[in-house]
Amino acid sequence: RRETKHPTHVLGEPLLDFVGRFERHAEDYQFVSDQIGLQIPLPHLNRTESRSLSDYYDDQSINRVQQAYRGDLEAFGYPERPDA
Repeated sequence: RRETKHPTHVLGEPLLDFVGRFERHAEDYQFVSDQIGLQIPLPHLNRTESRSLSDYYDDQSINRVQQAYRGDLEAFGYPERPDA
């Protein structure tokens, strides 16, 4: 689901005031925890070695995702080519 397709208020304003990033899940979880005053540890389960997208996907697959999620990639400042 595209993140930029979240519901908006009747005046067009987003209902969300924060969208965390998966690649920053620990820091973003801490930020949200601090904002709401809740301190529950977030365990890191199933840790894997970081790899390049090209280790998992071919260029055609990457291009399809880029086209489908172009709005999200632009809205959240992701690079045009992740491995670049």
